[in-house]
Amino acid sequence: MSKCRPHLLPRYVALAVAIFSLLPQSVGRSAAEEKLPPFFTVVSPIFGQLVAFSQPSNFVLGFENVDGSNYIREVVPNGESVEKWTQMITVTGAKELAEQREVYPVTVASTIANGYKKFCPKTFAALALPPPEVAGYKSFAAVVGCGTVIGSGSPRREEALIIAVKGDSDFYTIQWATRGAASDTAPALDKAAWEKRLADLGPIRLCRIVPGESAPYPSCVAP
Repeated sequence: MSKCRPHLLPRYVALAVAIFSLLPQSVGRSAAEEKLPPFFTVVSPIFGQLVAFSQPSNFVLGFENVDGSNYIREVVPNGESVEKWTQMITVTGAKELAEQREVYPVTVASTIANGYKKFCPKTFAALALPPPEVAGYKSFAAVVGCGTVIGSGSPRREEALIIAVKGDSDFYTIQWATRGAASDTAPALDKAAWEKRLADLGPIRLCRIVPGESAPYPSCVAP
């Protein structure tokens, strides 16, 4: 659940690659937007590795912060904010958490899911999905939903795809949340729709940080 946070100067800047650098500067805004594909690759150095996935082209950075061993970045559709949004993609990193042998991707995803459940104990729903292929790394995916969120703001329905990936040393998650009209019952999670969102975020990759390599991190961009 997103909370209102002050904006801080980000230490890690998410990088949109392979799209915007290809647009001629002489092209007007509307024409350039027509050339944008629905998704583009984002590569971010987060603690010990590079994290790459596909992001909708109309999503923009809303919040980013590093607090000790925790990293978070939130992006929302252009024109929305982290305080008021219809969709949000959140990327997190937990430094050195993967070094704890008893912690698995399902453990991390379940912790997030239980956090959702606290906000809607009577209208909670969950659904496991086939985990995405992240070459060389273990992952887990699930969808959770609240018919009515109990908390700050107006009543609303909220559903979220949760992807957890165990890196070499750190744990990473990618979450895609949506909001809608509140319901007195648990949401009927549309498996096919959420599987499509899961596919849209791919390919998800974790890559080593190459000394001296800078943006757009070509070593972590799929050919």
